[in-house]
Amino acid sequence: MIATYRAALQVPGTAAFTGAAFIARLPLALNGLGVLLLVSITTGSYALAGALSAVYAVCSAGGGILSSRWADVHGQRGILLALPLISGLAMMAFVFSILGPLPRWTAWIFVTITALCQPTIGSFVRARWASVSPNPDIRRAGFAWESIVDELIFSIGPLLAATTAVSLWTPTPLVLSAGLLLVGSWWLAGQRATQPPLHRSRGHGTGPSALMTPGIPIAIMVALGLGVLFGAFDVSTVAFTEQAGVAGAAGVVLALWAGGSLIGGLYFGSRRWKSGLEVQLRTTAVVLSLVMIPALAVSSVPWLMVVAFFAGMSIAPTLISLFSVTERLVPPRLLTEGLTWVTAGLSLGFAIGSAAGGAIVDAQG
Repeated sequence: MIATYRAALQVPGTAAFTGAAFIARLPLALNGLGVLLLVSITTGSYALAGALSAVYAVCSAGGGILSSRWADVHGQRGILLALPLISGLAMMAFVFSILGPLPRWTAWIFVTITALCQPTIGSFVRARWASVSPNPDIRRAGFAWESIVDELIFSIGPLLAATTAVSLWTPTPLVLSAGLLLVGSWWLAGQRATQPPLHRSRGHGTGPSALMTPGIPIAIMVALGLGVLFGAFDVSTVAFTEQAGVAGAAGVVLALWAGGSLIGGLYFGSRRWKSGLEVQLRTTAVVLSLVMIPALAVSSVPWLMVVAFFAGMSIAPTLISLFSVTERLVPPRLLTEGLTWVTAGLSLGFAIGSAAGGAIVDAQG
C-alpha cells in the first residue's frame, strides 16, 4: 500500500506541490463549520447559518469554474497570487459583519466575495498530477493521494474549527483560514516547474467549455448528490450535538467521518482493481448510499460517532473514482476546468444540503 504512494511522491515536484496544496485547502474544512458556528452561536439562527453557508458554497463553485478556465489558458500563477489575498480580506470583513461594527446585511456581500475569489486548489493540484506524469498508474495514485489528503484535511479541519471556536474565540477558524489560504496559495504559485502547460485556443478566446464533454454532466450530477449528503450531514451534526449539550463534539463527529474516509481511501487507492472506472464509481456510490441508512436511527452522540466513522469509509473511494473518471473524460487542455465542474457540483450540492438542513432543523428540530 505504502509503496504505491511513495512511487507517486518520488516524481520530481509532487511532494512540494501536494504539501502547498494541503495548506491552501485546509481552509475548505475550516470555512464550512466556521461559518455555521459563528453565525449560529452569534445569531441563534440555523436557517441564517445554513443560508450563508449555501451562498458560500454556490459562489465558490461559480468562481472556481471561472478561475480554473482562466488557469487552463493563462496559467495558475497569477490566480494563486491575487485571488487568495482578496478572499482573505473579504473573510475578515464577513467576520466583522456578523460580530459588528459592520451592518449584518453586509455579510451576504462579503461571504459572496470570499467564495468567488477562492481558487479551487484541489483541481489545480490534480491538474499538476496529470501534467507531471504520463504514467496512468502514477496519475491514479496521485488522484487517490489527493482524495486521501482531502479526507485528512476534513479530519483535522472540523475538529480544529470546533475546538478553537468554542474554547478561544468564535471567529478563530475563519481568521486562521484566511491566513492558511494565502500562505499555501503563494507557496504553490512559486512552483513554476510543475505548472501545467498553457492551452491557448486560436484567437484570444478560451474555446469550448469542458461542460460540453460527453459524460461530464453525469459526473456533475453524481457530485451534486454527494454534496447534498455532505452539507446536510454537517448542519445536522452541529444541531444534533448542540441539542445534546456538547456543541464541541460536532468537530469530533465530523473528524471521525473524515477519518473513516481516509482509511477507506488509503485502501482503495493503493489497489489495482480489475473492474473499469465506471463500474468502480457506480459501486462505491451505491455502497455510500446504503451505509448512511443507520444514521437515521442514531439517538446519542456516541452512536453518531460510531456510525459516522464506518459510513465515512465509503466517501474517499467514491471521490477517487469520480475524479479518475473525470480525468479520463476531458481533454488535457480542459482538465482543470473539467475537474472544477465536478468540484462545483459538490459545492452546489453542499449548498442545497446545508440550506435545506438548516431550515428543517429550525422548523422541525
